[in-house]
Amino acid sequence: MLVKAAITLKKPTGKLSVQETKKIVSEWDMNSVRKYLVRNEGLSFEETGPLETEYKRYLILRSLYQDVLSFPMSKPVDGMWHAHILHTRDYEKFERAVGCRLHHNPCVSDEELLELEAPYIENTMRMYKEVFGEEPDERYWPTEGQMCICGYCD
Repeated sequence: MLVKAAITLKKPTGKLSVQETKKIVSEWDMNSVRKYLVRNEGLSFEETGPLETEYKRYLILRSLYQDVLSFPMSKPVDGMWHAHILHTRDYEKFERAVGCRLHHNPCVSDEELLELEAPYIENTMRMYKEVFGEEPDERYWPTEGQMCICGYCD
């Protein structure tokens, strides 16, 4: 797998404005996904709230910067994304709403995971700070060995 290293992000490349994207994503109803996590992953409904927030933040970043090949997500956030994918109708509606078809493309080797460290820090974490004006929560965005490259847009 070819992974693009850190890139210079000048402005969002998504089809919607930053404000439109944030509004659509933040208002998206994720209760069925949260209930799935409660039932199947042993989380409490309260525990899924902050996870939903961080997942939505990743979706905002991914939707805004669609041309970035390597925008790894964290392993904790990846679990919520996997649950969302299982809700196929809702997931497809969401993709249409934000104009980004987010594909699943998991790592299959330790070498691929190692290649993600620089883009995770230099792309995902840096843009998180820029877009949301705060440091990522370490519980959901650990800085060491907890990233996945499951998604890219087309």
